[in-house]
Amino acid sequence: EGDIIAIDCGSTAIKLCEAIVRKFDRLTVLTASIDNFNILRRRKNINIILIGGMFDAEENTFFGRASLEMISRYHVLKCFIFPYAVSLKNGISGYGGHLADIQTAYMQIADKTVILADSGKFEKSAFEKLSDMKKSFTYVTDLGLPEVIRAEYTENGIDLLIQEEGGTEDGNDKK
Repeated sequence: EGDIIAIDCGSTAIKLCEAIVRKFDRLTVLTASIDNFNILRRRKNINIILIGGMFDAEENTFFGRASLEMISRYHVLKCFIFPYAVSLKNGISGYGGHLADIQTAYMQIADKTVILADSGKFEKSAFEKLSDMKKSFTYVTDLGLPEVIRAEYTENGIDLLIQEEGGTEDGNDKK
């Protein structure tokens, strides 16, 4: 409650926004996604800052220099990033282009970065590196992540939160 956050775009972002509308009363959300905006506006006490700029109709989100300049004027407590791939060796990555620029900008203005990726995205690599793996980031995935990968991440000091249907493995579903 009361946080100031930034939310990336994509299908997982939509699910996060739906959960936010169900569970939170007061937030301020920075986003460049029209889909996120349309979900979050259902809750009147959620303040939304919609980042403008060039419009990507396929992703239903804004991007470009104007977007990046606008993002740089803000500070958020947490950002939620949905990358295409997460790898101990190659870091957090996406397929490049304008969406990667927005993701990187969110990480630069946030006190805390939360990486949400389904288990199929772990130990994969995509074209453009967004960030190295950082122990300070929070990594959230699903129960499908093989135990061998969980163990490897733990050995490297990376904590994973495993999301079950309706909450995390430890029963704590508010972050």
